Amino acid sequence: MIKLEKIIGITALVGLILKYLLLISGVGIFITLSLVILADLYFLFGVALFNQIEFKQILKSDSYKEINKEQIIGSIGVGIALSMIFVGALFKLNHWPDSMVLLIIGTFISLVAAIVFIIKHFKTKENYYIRVLKRIAIIGTFGLILMCISNLTIARIQLRNNVDYMKAYEEYQKDPKNMELRKKMNLEYYKATVSKEEYELYLEQIKNQ
Repeated sequence: MIKLEKIIGITALVGLILKYLLLISGVGIFITLSLVILADLYFLFGVALFNQIEFKQILKSDSYKEINKEQIIGSIGVGIALSMIFVGALFKLNHWPDSMVLLIIGTFISLVAAIVFIIKHFKTKENYYIRVLKRIAIIGTFGLILMCISNLTIARIQLRNNVDYMKAYEEYQKDPKNMELRKKMNLEYYKATVSKEEYELYLEQIKNQ
Protein backbone atom coordinates (compact mmCIF):
# COMPACT_ATOMS: atom_id res chain seq x y z
CA MET A 1 0.00 0.00 0.00
CA ILE A 2 2.77 2.44 0.98
CA LYS A 3 4.85 1.42 -2.06
CA LEU A 4 1.87 2.13 -4.33
CA GLU A 5 1.43 5.53 -2.66
CA LYS A 6 5.08 6.42 -3.30
CA ILE A 7 5.09 5.18 -6.90
CA ILE A 8 1.92 7.09 -7.84
CA GLY A 9 3.14 10.19 -5.99
CA ILE A 10 6.46 10.17 -7.84
CA THR A 11 4.63 9.60 -11.14
CA ALA A 12 2.45 12.65 -10.51
CA LEU A 13 5.48 14.79 -9.56
CA VAL A 14 7.47 13.74 -12.63
CA GLY A 15 4.43 14.38 -14.82
CA LEU A 16 4.03 17.91 -13.43
CA ILE A 17 7.72 18.66 -14.04
CA LEU A 18 7.60 17.34 -17.59
CA LYS A 19 4.41 19.21 -18.48
CA TYR A 20 4.86 22.58 -16.78
CA LEU A 21 8.63 23.03 -16.62
CA LEU A 22 9.92 21.13 -19.65
CA LEU A 23 6.74 21.68 -21.72
CA ILE A 24 6.62 18.07 -22.88
CA SER A 25 3.23 17.20 -24.35
CA GLY A 26 1.36 13.94 -23.88
CA VAL A 27 1.96 13.55 -20.13
CA GLY A 28 -1.33 15.10 -19.03
CA ILE A 29 -2.98 11.67 -18.93
CA PHE A 30 -0.36 10.43 -16.45
CA ILE A 31 -0.95 13.44 -14.19
CA THR A 32 -4.72 12.94 -14.31
CA LEU A 33 -4.52 9.20 -13.59
CA SER A 34 -2.01 9.73 -10.78
CA LEU A 35 -4.12 12.37 -9.05
CA VAL A 36 -7.29 10.28 -9.41
CA ILE A 37 -5.58 7.18 -7.99
CA LEU A 38 -4.13 9.14 -5.08
CA ALA A 39 -7.52 10.69 -4.33
CA ASP A 40 -9.16 7.25 -4.35
CA LEU A 41 -6.33 5.76 -2.28
CA TYR A 42 -6.71 8.26 0.56
CA PHE A 43 -10.51 8.37 0.38
CA LEU A 44 -11.07 4.60 0.37
CA PHE A 45 -8.02 3.24 2.18
CA GLY A 46 -6.92 6.09 4.46
CA VAL A 47 -7.39 4.06 7.64
CA ALA A 48 -5.34 1.15 6.31
CA LEU A 49 -2.66 3.38 4.80
CA PHE A 50 -2.10 5.56 7.88
CA ASN A 51 -2.03 2.53 10.17
CA GLN A 52 0.31 0.51 7.92
CA ILE A 53 -2.15 -2.28 7.18
CA GLU A 54 -1.19 -4.37 4.15
CA PHE A 55 -3.60 -4.47 1.23
CA LYS A 56 -4.30 -8.17 1.65
CA GLN A 57 -5.18 -7.57 5.32
CA ILE A 58 -7.69 -4.76 4.73
CA LEU A 59 -10.82 -6.93 4.92
CA LYS A 60 -9.70 -8.81 8.04
CA SER A 61 -11.20 -7.43 11.25
CA ASP A 62 -8.17 -8.56 13.27
CA SER A 63 -6.09 -5.91 11.47
CA TYR A 64 -7.99 -3.13 13.23
CA LYS A 65 -8.07 -4.49 16.78
CA GLU A 66 -5.14 -2.39 18.02
CA ILE A 67 -6.44 0.83 16.45
CA ASN A 68 -8.56 2.98 18.76
CA LYS A 69 -11.73 4.78 17.62
CA GLU A 70 -10.07 8.21 17.65
CA GLN A 71 -7.42 7.05 15.21
CA ILE A 72 -10.00 5.45 12.93
CA ILE A 73 -12.12 8.62 12.87
CA GLY A 74 -9.02 10.79 12.42
CA SER A 75 -7.75 8.59 9.57
CA ILE A 76 -11.10 8.78 7.78
CA GLY A 77 -11.27 12.57 8.16
CA VAL A 78 -7.70 13.17 6.99
CA GLY A 79 -8.15 10.68 4.13
CA ILE A 80 -11.18 12.60 2.87
CA ALA A 81 -9.39 15.95 3.24
CA LEU A 82 -6.29 14.83 1.34
CA SER A 83 -8.49 13.27 -1.31
CA MET A 84 -10.27 16.61 -1.76
CA ILE A 85 -6.92 18.35 -2.22
CA PHE A 86 -5.96 15.98 -5.03
CA VAL A 87 -9.35 16.35 -6.73
CA GLY A 88 -9.08 20.13 -6.34
CA ALA A 89 -5.59 20.00 -7.85
CA LEU A 90 -6.92 18.03 -10.80
CA PHE A 91 -9.68 20.59 -11.34
CA LYS A 92 -7.25 23.50 -10.96
CA LEU A 93 -4.70 22.15 -13.43
CA ASN A 94 -7.43 21.52 -16.00
CA HIS A 95 -9.10 24.91 -15.41
CA TRP A 96 -12.36 23.27 -14.31
CA PRO A 97 -14.82 25.11 -12.02
CA ASP A 98 -15.01 24.73 -8.21
CA SER A 99 -11.34 23.84 -7.81
CA MET A 100 -10.82 26.51 -5.14
CA VAL A 101 -13.74 25.21 -3.08
CA LEU A 102 -12.24 21.73 -2.99
CA LEU A 103 -8.73 23.02 -2.24
CA ILE A 104 -9.88 25.36 0.53
CA ILE A 105 -12.04 22.76 2.29
CA GLY A 106 -9.45 20.00 1.98
CA THR A 107 -6.59 22.21 3.15
CA PHE A 108 -8.60 23.68 6.04
CA ILE A 109 -9.61 20.25 7.35
CA SER A 110 -6.01 19.07 7.00
CA LEU A 111 -4.77 22.10 8.97
CA VAL A 112 -7.24 21.50 11.79
CA ALA A 113 -6.32 17.80 11.86
CA ALA A 114 -2.61 18.68 11.93
CA ILE A 115 -3.07 20.86 15.03
CA VAL A 116 -5.02 18.11 16.80
CA PHE A 117 -2.51 15.44 15.81
CA ILE A 118 0.46 17.51 17.00
CA ILE A 119 -1.16 17.85 20.42
CA LYS A 120 -1.98 14.14 20.47
CA HIS A 121 1.58 13.22 19.53
CA PHE A 122 3.07 15.24 22.39
CA LYS A 123 0.75 13.43 24.78
CA THR A 124 1.08 9.88 23.48
CA LYS A 125 4.35 9.85 21.46
CA GLU A 126 2.70 7.40 19.02
CA ASN A 127 4.27 7.05 15.58
CA TYR A 128 0.80 7.01 13.99
CA TYR A 129 0.49 10.76 14.36
CA ILE A 130 3.91 11.37 12.79
CA ARG A 131 2.98 9.24 9.77
CA VAL A 132 -0.18 11.23 9.20
CA LEU A 133 1.46 14.60 9.88
CA LYS A 134 4.14 13.95 7.23
CA ARG A 135 1.46 13.39 4.61
CA ILE A 136 -0.51 16.43 5.72
CA ALA A 137 2.64 18.57 5.49
CA ILE A 138 3.52 17.44 1.95
CA ILE A 139 0.03 17.30 0.42
CA GLY A 140 -1.25 20.31 2.37
CA THR A 141 1.68 22.39 1.09
CA PHE A 142 0.86 21.24 -2.45
CA GLY A 143 -2.72 22.39 -1.94
CA LEU A 144 -1.64 25.76 -0.52
CA ILE A 145 0.67 26.40 -3.47
CA LEU A 146 -2.13 25.71 -5.94
CA MET A 147 -4.49 27.95 -3.98
CA CYS A 148 -2.02 30.82 -4.29
CA ILE A 149 -1.44 30.33 -8.02
CA SER A 150 -4.09 31.81 -10.32
CA ASN A 151 -5.51 29.98 -13.33
CA LEU A 152 -3.93 32.60 -15.57
CA THR A 153 -0.50 31.90 -14.08
CA ILE A 154 -0.91 28.16 -14.67
CA ALA A 155 -1.91 28.84 -18.27
CA ARG A 156 1.07 31.16 -18.74
CA ILE A 157 3.43 28.48 -17.42
CA GLN A 158 1.93 25.65 -19.44
CA LEU A 159 1.58 27.54 -22.73
CA ARG A 160 4.14 30.29 -22.28
CA ASN A 161 5.42 29.78 -25.81
CA ASN A 162 1.98 30.17 -27.40
CA VAL A 163 1.19 33.87 -27.82
CA ASP A 164 -2.18 33.33 -29.53
CA TYR A 165 -3.54 31.19 -26.71
CA MET A 166 -2.35 33.55 -23.99
CA LYS A 167 -4.01 36.49 -25.75
CA ALA A 168 -7.29 34.56 -26.10
CA TYR A 169 -7.12 33.40 -22.48
CA GLU A 170 -6.54 36.90 -21.10
CA GLU A 171 -9.45 38.25 -23.18
CA TYR A 172 -11.73 35.53 -21.84
CA GLN A 173 -10.67 36.20 -18.24
CA LYS A 174 -11.77 39.83 -18.65
CA ASP A 175 -15.23 38.72 -19.81
CA PRO A 176 -15.83 35.09 -18.66
CA LYS A 177 -19.53 35.21 -19.61
CA ASN A 178 -18.71 35.82 -23.26
CA MET A 179 -19.23 32.46 -25.02
CA GLU A 180 -17.50 33.63 -28.19
CA LEU A 181 -14.33 34.43 -26.25
CA ARG A 182 -14.57 31.08 -24.48
CA LYS A 183 -14.93 29.31 -27.82
CA LYS A 184 -11.93 31.18 -29.20
CA MET A 185 -9.86 30.32 -26.11
CA ASN A 186 -10.75 26.61 -26.36
CA LEU A 187 -9.90 26.62 -30.05
CA GLU A 188 -6.47 28.13 -29.41
CA TYR A 189 -5.87 25.72 -26.51
CA TYR A 190 -6.71 22.74 -28.70
CA LYS A 191 -4.48 24.09 -31.45
CA ALA A 192 -1.58 24.43 -29.00
CA THR A 193 -1.91 21.01 -27.38
CA VAL A 194 -2.62 18.55 -30.22
CA SER A 195 -1.03 17.62 -33.52
CA LYS A 196 -1.81 19.45 -36.74
CA GLU A 197 -3.84 16.48 -38.03
CA GLU A 198 -5.92 16.28 -34.85
CA TYR A 199 -6.54 20.03 -34.94
CA GLU A 200 -7.75 19.89 -38.56
CA LEU A 201 -10.04 16.98 -37.66
CA TYR A 202 -11.39 19.00 -34.74
CA LEU A 203 -12.16 21.94 -37.05
CA GLU A 204 -14.04 19.60 -39.39
CA GLN A 205 -16.10 18.29 -36.49
CA ILE A 206 -17.00 21.85 -35.47
CA LYS A 207 -18.12 22.72 -38.99
CA ASN A 208 -20.34 19.64 -39.16
CA GLN A 209 -22.09 20.40 -35.89
